[in-house]
Amino acid sequence: MPRPIPRPEPVTTATFPSSMPMRANLRGQLIRVGLTRPRSKCQSSGVLLERPPMALLLGEIVRRHARHRPERTAYVIGPHRITYRQLNELTNRLAHVLRGHGVGRGDRVATLALNRLEYPAIYFALAKLGAIHVPLNFRYRASELRYALTQSASSVLFYAGAFADVVEELGDTVPALRHRLPLDGARGVPDLLSRASDAEPDPARELGEHDPHVMLYTSGTTGDPKGALLSHRSYVLQAFQTQRTTGLGEDDVGLCMFPMFHMGGWAMPLGYWANGGSVVLLEKADPGEILRTIERERVTYLYLIPTLYDAVLSLPDFARTDLSSLRALGSGTAVMTEAQIRTIMDRFRNRRLFIMYGQTEAGPVATLHPRDVERKPTSVGRPA
Repeated sequence: MPRPIPRPEPVTTATFPSSMPMRANLRGQLIRVGLTRPRSKCQSSGVLLERPPMALLLGEIVRRHARHRPERTAYVIGPHRITYRQLNELTNRLAHVLRGHGVGRGDRVATLALNRLEYPAIYFALAKLGAIHVPLNFRYRASELRYALTQSASSVLFYAGAFADVVEELGDTVPALRHRLPLDGARGVPDLLSRASDAEPDPARELGEHDPHVMLYTSGTTGDPKGALLSHRSYVLQAFQTQRTTGLGEDDVGLCMFPMFHMGGWAMPLGYWANGGSVVLLEKADPGEILRTIERERVTYLYLIPTLYDAVLSLPDFARTDLSSLRALGSGTAVMTEAQIRTIMDRFRNRRLFIMYGQTEAGPVATLHPRDVERKPTSVGRPA
């Protein structure tokens, strides 16, 4: 069983204005939106110090945009186009469903599914409740699933219909698991959502920015996977840091094909959502669909791992595809050769290539800025 999570001192919830002008300085952005306070001088030394920051809570992101840009598209997946208003309503319904199943601050809730309509709302619903999301690798066999659910002490499991058999194999071998909620079928989550309120749930008592928000399983060179706990604060700050480094804004459209059980599958969309942008989520990484989506959805920022860049560039339709909407590119997870980097920039006719590196335990991201790529193309970046 995991050790109890200490309860931090309560802090004030951040509030956001209706708009946030682009600022070159991250500190200026955070002050502008009320996420932190101005610097104050230490009386004894005159050194600039930080005052204690206000709360950096993930639930505020979806609340903010539902108030100020409700009809802006938050994400697209398959045939679904979800606005920030709809995302917030779905988030609230899920929060009420979870609260009705006894979920509160510090409880663990797992998800076993491919990228799908409900996945972002599950993340945000648990953030509003102060619970901890445990997104699970959909390739897990029953023994691996049993291990992760037991080690994380998850009390609720959301699962897609495609994984019903492996969930059934668990039997009664996970003592903490009280509820198994199917995401498909008339008697599952859809029915619960239809009867749930879309009103804002009561805020979790004493929820603080240092509270853990997600437990991501990551494997080392030996032993079983480890559950890495990451906080609200770390995710919100990395989202704004991504904006500062890449210049992402509310007019940008990203494309994410990473599975949402992975660090990149949550952190990357969050970089757009924190700034009021849009994301196109793919169920899987299909090179042809990636190329078609860029043109159809007018994607402005494309992040692909090196092998996917190779696959996309090799498609016969590449030269005929309209890529004029792209204003920046990104890559990471593996070191690329100088020849690969130059090929990507030349074929996409785009010199703004950000090379990134991240760690599940620490969160993303170290970044090599485009101005440094040609000077030192094989570097994995500097801390962002």
